Amino acid sequence: MRKSSIILSIFIGLVIGLSFCKKTDEKIRINPIVKPGFTVMDYDSNEYKTIQIGQQIWLQENLRTLHYNDGRLISTMWIYDSDTAAVEDYGFLYSWSILEDSCGVCPEGMHVPSEHEVKVLVEYLGGIKLAGGYLKDTDPKYWETPNNGANNESQWSGRASGYFSPVSSLFINRRKIGYWWTQSQNVQGKGMAFTLDKVSMDVDFINFPYDFGFSIRCLHDSLDLSVSM
Repeated sequence: MRKSSIILSIFIGLVIGLSFCKKTDEKIRINPIVKPGFTVMDYDSNEYKTIQIGQQIWLQENLRTLHYNDGRLISTMWIYDSDTAAVEDYGFLYSWSILEDSCGVCPEGMHVPSEHEVKVLVEYLGGIKLAGGYLKDTDPKYWETPNNGANNESQWSGRASGYFSPVSSLFINRRKIGYWWTQSQNVQGKGMAFTLDKVSMDVDFINFPYDFGFSIRCLHDSLDLSVSM
């Protein structure tokens, strides 16, 4: 009788364990609603594709405008290693300070997202430990190996554009890490940015000094509320 009870307990344990694994896998698997968007244009007549992910509509590309929307030249922006041929792929790197200008830099009807708006996207794609895989471009041209977990199922097509350091006056981490500004400021003298890296599926939120050069990815002002989140 004791032997039968032990066998039964082991069997029940295996069933529960398998059920738990199945539920966990189902939870981890994300099936985002992704729809083709439309084309928008910045002040310099650069065209960008957009993509709808859940209720949000994002640029599929990094910003590459030279001007504010009133025509003034942006002074604090950089081209990684002066590689002008790569601007089409990676965009420009901008200081956070340009976001304080009321004229804006994004195409009409769009804006630089807040930290909260980026976190809405991240949560929709499974949270900070998973969303990076859904956001990263899979093309090895834009990421060194291993580009762990990358599937780009959101079609956000994040690329490791690196950054400009005003401390060393060097360009750092292209094809290793992508850095994007948000418009949020939680610490005096610093802006909130989010990053994707080649070794994980994580999305990290970090405060950086205003004068660092990061990418910008714009978000549409309106939401598609017909999509359930």
